[in-house]
Amino acid sequence: MRAFDPQALLVSIHIPKCAGTSFIGWLRAAFDGRLHLHYPDLAPPEKLSHRAGWCVHGHFFHHAWPIGANDYYPDARQYITVLRDPLQMVISSYFFMAHKGERLAPTLQAYLDEVLTQWPRLTQFAGMPAAPDADDTWGWMNERFVWVGVVEALDICLPVLAGRLGVRAAPMPLENTAPRDQVLADPRGWEARFRDKFAWEYGLYDKALAGARSAC
Repeated sequence: MRAFDPQALLVSIHIPKCAGTSFIGWLRAAFDGRLHLHYPDLAPPEKLSHRAGWCVHGHFFHHAWPIGANDYYPDARQYITVLRDPLQMVISSYFFMAHKGERLAPTLQAYLDEVLTQWPRLTQFAGMPAAPDADDTWGWMNERFVWVGVVEALDICLPVLAGRLGVRAAPMPLENTAPRDQVLADPRGWEARFRDKFAWEYGLYDKALAGARSAC
């Protein structure tokens, strides 16, 4: 991972259902008011003009507007993000959207089948600043990212991030969770299918998880 430059802009990529909403509070405390949120609503997000020492955090993909980090901040050279097991991320997305009343497949299993058969890539990863070759995923990450955390090991990863940013470590309670009313049958079988279909996404996650287990 690259060294953090406190005088340069830091871009924090919020991959949906990877604790990004919870992360806002942590970043707000770490950057002491120098946090700019990048979320589309009824219009594209506003662009941050004063960048030195600031962090921009949010979703960098939209189906209608070019809001990627390269579109808004082509001079950005340092990033952070939080990843999650891709299958668990999709499961969480299903319950989150269902809780909001969106029309989805009638069951979780049917939704996962739909993702496996109709999605060429997991759309949650679309906001990454580039789509690297699968053979050199981690090399690409090491050149651009100061830190990559994982949801499954945030208690280990967040103190490491605090050290790299030179701020006090703080706990981060999880927010924006949705209730679940279904249990996934044969999770290992589903994971095997997801790993086969979404090898690039799992390659990214596996490297991040291995880094977390060795203190990120």
